[in-house]
Amino acid sequence: MKTFFSTLLLVFFIITISASNLKISEIMSNNVSAVMDESYNYSMWVELYNSGLETENLNSYYFTDDLEQPRKWNPKNEQLAAGQFKILWFEREELSDHSSFKLEPNGGRLYLLDNQANIIDQVRYYKQYRNVSYGRTDDVGDEWAYFTEFSPAASNIGKKAAEEPACQQPQFSQSGGFYNAPVQLTLSSPDTEVEIYYTTDNSEPTAQSNHYTAGQNISLNKTTCIRAIALSDTYLPSPVVTSTYFINERSFTLPVVSLVTEEKNLKDDMIGIYVKGKNGLAGNGTDAANWNQDWDRPTNMELYDTTGVMCINQEIDISISGGWSRAYSQKSLKLSPRNKFGDNRLRYDFFASKPDRKYKDIQLRNSGNDFWSTMMRDALMQSLIIGRMDIDYQAYEPAICFMNGEYYGIQNLRERTNKDYLYSNYGLNEDEFILLDYQTAPNDPEYRSFLNFMKSSNLAMESLYKTAEGWIDIDSYTYYMMAQMYYANTDWPQNNYKVWMKNDGAGKWRWILFDTDFGFSNNQNQNAVTYVLQSSDDKITTPLRRLLTNPNFKSKFLTRYAIHLSSTFESNRVIAFIDSLSAKIHSEMTYHKQKWGGNNFENELNIMKTFARERPGYMMEFLSAYFFQSAPIHDIYILSNNENSTYLFNDDTIKDNSIRMKYFRNQTVEIEASDVPDYRFSHWEVSSVPSDSTLIAS
Repeated sequence: MKTFFSTLLLVFFIITISASNLKISEIMSNNVSAVMDESYNYSMWVELYNSGLETENLNSYYFTDDLEQPRKWNPKNEQLAAGQFKILWFEREELSDHSSFKLEPNGGRLYLLDNQANIIDQVRYYKQYRNVSYGRTDDVGDEWAYFTEFSPAASNIGKKAAEEPACQQPQFSQSGGFYNAPVQLTLSSPDTEVEIYYTTDNSEPTAQSNHYTAGQNISLNKTTCIRAIALSDTYLPSPVVTSTYFINERSFTLPVVSLVTEEKNLKDDMIGIYVKGKNGLAGNGTDAANWNQDWDRPTNMELYDTTGVMCINQEIDISISGGWSRAYSQKSLKLSPRNKFGDNRLRYDFFASKPDRKYKDIQLRNSGNDFWSTMMRDALMQSLIIGRMDIDYQAYEPAICFMNGEYYGIQNLRERTNKDYLYSNYGLNEDEFILLDYQTAPNDPEYRSFLNFMKSSNLAMESLYKTAEGWIDIDSYTYYMMAQMYYANTDWPQNNYKVWMKNDGAGKWRWILFDTDFGFSNNQNQNAVTYVLQSSDDKITTPLRRLLTNPNFKSKFLTRYAIHLSSTFESNRVIAFIDSLSAKIHSEMTYHKQKWGGNNFENELNIMKTFARERPGYMMEFLSAYFFQSAPIHDIYILSNNENSTYLFNDDTIKDNSIRMKYFRNQTVEIEASDVPDYRFSHWEVSSVPSDSTLIAS
């Protein structure tokens, strides 16, 4: 028997705390709607106080939350006069004079150090609360308190403080949802010594709002958003509770998203995100407009499924997203949960095609450049490839949006293609990958090295082709290029591409399919083959041109494209998708068009169906002209009496039981039946083979 001894090693750290007149006097991590920064956002903040008699230059000081990284952030070019207070912002590091790290809403430590890494001041803070600050009661001493009367850039002395715990949130006698008659609503709280305040105008409730009297009926005769809070003279405020009551609305066949926020957050000329306003930026095809600003606004989000069951009710940030479509009357919205609201995840399976995902954010999209047309054009193109092509795509679910109780029409729930896409789809954290777009890719060293290799290498040599396989997920890239070319997406490749790679040394570049709204239009005869292969924009097309110099890749590319033009993009299949997707929103489009206007829905669907019918034939002609001097196209009809049959066609997979292949004449064709469990292949029956082609069936 062996005896094991463990040794306990005690390590004592001697921390030097230097005398200084600078004090961390107040912090607020959960700045939901309390104090705006210079960018008109609600950012985390820290207040410094100079208790001395001389001005302090903050160039000589550093903030950190980790003593192993003592110089995390230096507030450069900042002066703090004697006896004065100063606010420093600890969020949005992309802005100048904002910290490179954040405060922790659930508690943490913050240190102020001099340039010798001596601790000047420090605070250990605990769980933080909505719009409540944590500060020194006399600005300089060691007694700290939660302040419901926060005082940025001013003394804390005499300000109203409160104790933990926070009051319990008010309870509603009836839950939010859909009602066919007026509702009599009562409010209550399990806390006996609190006062309840509520609003019906979408504003955040405060002690100046409607005071609720026990037993009072709140009569709701029309769709109304109720917001309530419980307050106490002793304890911290409760969370704000919000519910939407849809009264006598028509029946909805789509999920419903209700967004509730202060009206000023949407419509105010200075801070409203939904208006042109008077405080905007130029860009996205418009003069200065508020909707071009990078602004977040606190909002309550409810999501009801098609049966009326509430699936989400939580506070989030919303912001305007998209490019030129920001100027449209209905705007795309980014929905972002945050720790300051209590949860930084949207814990719901939004998409049947991608179950069991966790989302750091999501989008309500106005369908981009398709807004005036079908509200489903991009969704169609993304849906067609699911289960057929290995492409990183955006899942889709149409929904109805209400904002502050007002109907806003159809808006599509979509994944975003930012860093959070790689978290929800691959479980990757931000430091585990490189994600680039058409603006950042050209200057990224890793991506430039990849492009330089592709440009300079003779990929007809198998050894160099194998090296290329180490750089790029060739199958995924091939599918991505095939899809974009078939779609005739003319807002690409010079625009709207994103590429990513795991940065573990073994990652390969992959592309994300998004924003294809310019495709599937009246341009079914657009020659995407020459458009792409002769493109001057080489940041995304160069790899395909170079790969095509390899004979094996070229053969595989043409075989694969022919297969998918005859299967994935086969006309009847595509039209069935158009019919299926349009059926889900057809009845709602009447109301959506009444709200926002736009083109005739049926006419736009017919445009897409015409594209579906004609595009495969055009693409085969373009491929034949470019690669085979316009060799004739002929049909190869493959059919099995077993519905589970699949095939290898020139070593590439056909996933369907039957297919009427369009293929190039003068080419050898090899067809092999794949194994089917519990069955044994018997034989082929071949009716005819063109004299200028060779068929090998096995």
